[in-house]
Amino acid sequence: MKRNNPAFTLLELLIAVTIFSIIALSLYSTFYTGMKALRSSQGAMRIHQSLRLVTEELSLDLRNSLLAPLHEELKTAVIEAAAEEKEEEPLYYFLGDSKRFSFVTMKDCQICNITYYADKGKFMRTIKYQGRGFAAPAQGGETLLEDIRNMEVLYSYEAETEDGEPVWLDIWEEEELVPLGVKITLELKGLGSLEKLTKTVYIPVGALGTQGEEEI
Repeated sequence: MKRNNPAFTLLELLIAVTIFSIIALSLYSTFYTGMKALRSSQGAMRIHQSLRLVTEELSLDLRNSLLAPLHEELKTAVIEAAAEEKEEEPLYYFLGDSKRFSFVTMKDCQICNITYYADKGKFMRTIKYQGRGFAAPAQGGETLLEDIRNMEVLYSYEAETEDGEPVWLDIWEEEELVPLGVKITLELKGLGSLEKLTKTVYIPVGALGTQGEEEI
């Protein structure tokens, strides 16, 4: 009597291993794609959260602006060059160009001069407290955001007509005046559809500036 000895042939083993490998590879690919998407979404969420906190703090600083003179060290080279042509030293409460702006505000219950600016792909802030003699902060400033492609800042000037909308220009050098509003556009990396963000902040103590000799 011949007894059957159940066993797998080599061909059957090869087929089974191939099927198992295909299933394992599919599962790993799905798992890897999911983990990659999760890490990417977590990174984007962290950037979104940081961006929200920065814009809220920026808005608060601008809305707390004071009608007070800027410290001399905060004048930009462009503004200083323009000031040299005047007989008297101009008095500025707010100074700004397309890449930076400086103003006086209340922060942590103290009067301080603040400068926001873009430098080497970073969105930076420098704070000089009046109570500390406007001493320079450690390392010259703090980094608020990284991976900045570009930054553009506009300031509200007077309307071209009496009933018209304010004109937005890329420099503010009005003496003893704070702009009515500041519009900041940041171009960021890795945010998909939110790579370009525009934030407009209106300042309670601000006033529309002038573009000519006639003052408002």
